[in-house]
Amino acid sequence: MLASSVEQAAPQKNSHPGTIIDAYQRNGILADAYAYASQTLNKGTDCPTYGSTALDSQKSSPPSGGFTFHVDIQQSGYLAVYCKQGYAPRTETANDNSTNNTRVQPDPITLYPKSLPGVSSAQVSAVAIAVDVEGLHANFSYYARSNEVAFSKAMESPRFSDEDRNIINMLLVQDQKPYSQQKLPYSPQNPPYEKWRPQERVESPAIAFGALTSDLNHVRSDFRYYAWANEGGYKEALSKFRPDVSQAIETIRTRKQPFGNPR
Repeated sequence: MLASSVEQAAPQKNSHPGTIIDAYQRNGILADAYAYASQTLNKGTDCPTYGSTALDSQKSSPPSGGFTFHVDIQQSGYLAVYCKQGYAPRTETANDNSTNNTRVQPDPITLYPKSLPGVSSAQVSAVAIAVDVEGLHANFSYYARSNEVAFSKAMESPRFSDEDRNIINMLLVQDQKPYSQQKLPYSPQNPPYEKWRPQERVESPAIAFGALTSDLNHVRSDFRYYAWANEGGYKEALSKFRPDVSQAIETIRTRKQPFGNPR
């Protein structure tokens, strides 16, 4: 009876899988992942810590880069930190723990290499940004084709500003590449394994709106991280893109509130 009581008293936890990859090479890497309940930053470490103890700590497994957080269901959300020696650490302050088996955000988690032999920081940033923009173009095109009516109604949502709609429409254009031709560290015939997969069929405007905002918030988080990891490399990388794309990238990055929220 005692063993049974102890087993029943064990805290229930939600699982949150994710993937950690190199922002330039796009391969899965071995890295540390920590989940925290606190937003209070402790000073003096290359891998930031928050509060007193972590809710969970994991290591990603190459070659996939996969890992899974296990967070007590009493926590409504958690802050996540990702670290690896030789890479800029990454902190994501908002992860939802209300539902089991939801993936960490953004997904995949990209870590920015501090230095690569023969590769400039601008090239690292340009490749990282180009893959994100390519992903937006591919996903937006899929949503529009999947259900044109639902997509159009989602675009009419008052939770999108005219500026938001302009960005989506610009990235949706299919008769030209929405990004500059970068010299990628992989061939077009062998794209990154984490190439964004289209979501399930867009059955309603609500699903379309959720998909659009999720994708935009993914790249907003990435762009903010790349600019913080190497500001000079990020700024130089922007010059390699078409002016309208560079402007869209910066508009996404500097948006004060996540997409779907009031500006």
